[in-house]
Amino acid sequence: MKAFVLTACGISLLQNIIPGEQRSRLNALANRRTHELSPEERGLFETWQDAAAQRLKECEHSEAKKLSAELNGLLTWLEENKPGVHDHLLLVTDTHAGTVVGRLLQQWMRVRGMSVDVRKITDLATRDLEEFQTALSDLAKTLSDEMPGWRAADYRVIFNLTGGFKSIIGFLQTLGMALADECLYIFETGDQLLRVPRLPVRFAPEESIADHLSTIRRLARGYRLPEEDCEHLPETLLFRSGNEITLSAWGEALWAQLQERMYENALLPPLSCNIRYSDRFVRQASALDPSLRVQLNRRIDQLSQLLDKCPGGANLGGLNFHPLQGDPKPPSTHEFYVTSGGGARRAFGHYEGNTFVIDSISGHL
Repeated sequence: MKAFVLTACGISLLQNIIPGEQRSRLNALANRRTHELSPEERGLFETWQDAAAQRLKECEHSEAKKLSAELNGLLTWLEENKPGVHDHLLLVTDTHAGTVVGRLLQQWMRVRGMSVDVRKITDLATRDLEEFQTALSDLAKTLSDEMPGWRAADYRVIFNLTGGFKSIIGFLQTLGMALADECLYIFETGDQLLRVPRLPVRFAPEESIADHLSTIRRLARGYRLPEEDCEHLPETLLFRSGNEITLSAWGEALWAQLQERMYENALLPPLSCNIRYSDRFVRQASALDPSLRVQLNRRIDQLSQLLDKCPGGANLGGLNFHPLQGDPKPPSTHEFYVTSGGGARRAFGHYEGNTFVIDSISGHL
């Protein structure tokens, strides 16, 4: 079985290794970023990290499961799912403690031949509510962009929620209903997994999202919209920071669940007034397989974001919008990626003044 396993990380590893009388000190420092620590406090973390590294260096699975709640769930799952191709992502908070734990777990797993990366989510700490909500929204957006790619590559998506902070775990459980094939839990002193499969749950009627699809798409891609443009949306989907309105963490979770169905039915109007479709392109897009039309609509949303220069609208995430070399496909002068790999598709277009006209879609040149 091929699986992508996301593991939410807390600080159980440090709590289980440091002396009992120092645990209250660790808890008091758990939400501090590196630059917020005094030299004496950073020294404490170095001592704790060295102790944990030495302890982990010499222990195998049974002992590691006792030291780390995250490894307890992960290793128990691995024992039930070998052999297989497994890619792991450790999700850590934007704190010094999170950095330390992520580094220690990654090192232990890599020594044992596991493919593992660590991702630190900016502002994902439990101290400031506004920062925390923004971080959750960013996390939902990132995962909703990435998880379909793993599924398309025939990976099973697993959320290991045995460790981590309660506020983050609660959100990931809700998000997992839309994005993961199953969520894993285990009692820290137990040896049996509780597996929660993906549920056919809707957070809101699909029709309400369809009625306001353009607004939802713009918010999801980082457009800054005035309040009057969002008055028709439920408050639970919105997050206000000063005069700026974005999708809330729950809005991102809802969009993650519904966007594939919204994107597969038809070619959607571009978000940017600087994009226009040719008649040929519209006909071609209408004849596409629904799964390919999903990718095409996503790429056009990314292109709209890039051309409108809205926040986060970098030429990233596989879009690769760039000029063609020579004149291989007139009148087109530019291309962007719709899909890559086998059966790759590209979209081609040209500028008419400030408007980019998408001419056609076909295999890569």
